[in-house]
Amino acid sequence: ELIRCPLCNASSPSKYHLAQHICRHLSYRKYECKTCAELFYTEEERDAHCSERDHIHASKVKISQYCEHYVSILLKDAEYVAIHGVDAVVEQRTKASMACDEALKVLPGSMNDIEPSVRTCDEEGEKASCVCSPQEGTATIEPNRDVPLVPDQLIPRYSDRAVVNENQQITTESNESRHVSECNLNAESEELVDLSLSHPKDYFPWNRLLKELQVKVLRHLTRSDLDKCRVLNRETFQLIRRNEESMKRRIIEYLQIRIYYTKKSRSFRLEIFVRCAEVGITRKRDLSVLNPELWQTRDTFENAVQHLRESFSPWVFRSLSKLLKNATIQHMEIGTGQLTNNIFWPITSCFLNVDCRVQKLSIGEASAADVTSPVFLEFLRNAAPTHIEFYGISDCSHENFSPEVLEFIVTRPKFELRSLGPVPFPLDDDILAKLTASEFTIDAETRITVDGIKSFVGVLASGKHELARGRIRIHISSGSLSFSTPPNIKVFYDGSILTLWHITPIKLQQ
Repeated sequence: ELIRCPLCNASSPSKYHLAQHICRHLSYRKYECKTCAELFYTEEERDAHCSERDHIHASKVKISQYCEHYVSILLKDAEYVAIHGVDAVVEQRTKASMACDEALKVLPGSMNDIEPSVRTCDEEGEKASCVCSPQEGTATIEPNRDVPLVPDQLIPRYSDRAVVNENQQITTESNESRHVSECNLNAESEELVDLSLSHPKDYFPWNRLLKELQVKVLRHLTRSDLDKCRVLNRETFQLIRRNEESMKRRIIEYLQIRIYYTKKSRSFRLEIFVRCAEVGITRKRDLSVLNPELWQTRDTFENAVQHLRESFSPWVFRSLSKLLKNATIQHMEIGTGQLTNNIFWPITSCFLNVDCRVQKLSIGEASAADVTSPVFLEFLRNAAPTHIEFYGISDCSHENFSPEVLEFIVTRPKFELRSLGPVPFPLDDDILAKLTASEFTIDAETRITVDGIKSFVGVLASGKHELARGRIRIHISSGSLSFSTPPNIKVFYDGSILTLWHITPIKLQQ
């Protein structure tokens, strides 16, 4: 049995086909024939029209492009239509349209080069349809955190940049009735949007989600309607809670960055080795040579650093940045003869743009003389490793390993410091007092004293944090360490390494 469209006289064989038909009435994408100024819903229809009549067509015009991906998913899902019905689809479509246009209307612009298009219609229906006023020149959009956002509102992202062409008025009588119907439907849905602004019961507050779950949602889901939203549809909220375990980031087993000097060619060379079984890279592969435009003989260290910058740039060399997007690197290793700010900056920027996190970070066999503390700290914070390892680092000082950097290191769940020079390494009693790692190794000459160790043992005894095992290199006589230890702390000193750990009491069954 054919189902008649409520907006026109067309009929559809099923509810799903009717939903697709209604989608065309509310389409956000218009394609214009430049010769006769007629608008079409698809590019294929416009091209066929122009081919038959030898007309010239203009570029496509997008309206509210941030709604498009969300709504296309909604309407292409036949199961959703079968369960919820066509009315729910139309309501969701209208709500998304009005919400996005309302956002474009109230939010100040400063970030994305987007000019919002106006949904055009005749003069009688213009007031009901055009919820977003035209702007001259190029308008920009930035989410205003002080403005309450509309439910299911889609927020522009840095990566969703597109320039919208000039708006065109509809002049042909053949499209007049269709757009009048669209205006009426939008007018009827204004009341729905006003209710949405007051956060009705059908929507669950975003801030009620656990903080860890919010992070997982924003990292795992790339759909624009969830990114930076403050409220979620209740069904979406429940769906996320039920499928939390299945939300997994891409796992990259190994990433190594090396800048080394080759005696054979007497030049510096950059290598970026990656292993990611998820995308078929089961063995270490050098991604620095995948782009032939960038791979060439590098004579100097500066050229190798420039190659590194291009490799991690999301605009120049896309293979690596795409691989790192929404990924977790199990082990990242940076080994160069010389560490500089220009090495850390592009990696930091890439991690920030693609939302990449690191589990274990190893930096070794290099000089830190040309690294400044602010850049180093920014890199560590963006990488956010749970396990940090430094070995064979020379030229360490307060200029690169500042108290802020050291505090970040000792508050990681696990860290290792080995063979750091010159001695003594600038880690003192004040930094030791802030240590919260559950497992650590300090195998380097530091400024830690016996009094600092006694205070640290006292903090451990208080039970503020659990210590699985800690090792500190310290050269003092055994008699200097003769102090009573609490019953829940075990201390062992072999003449050079002091080992500490918590003792878990055995509970006797009664």
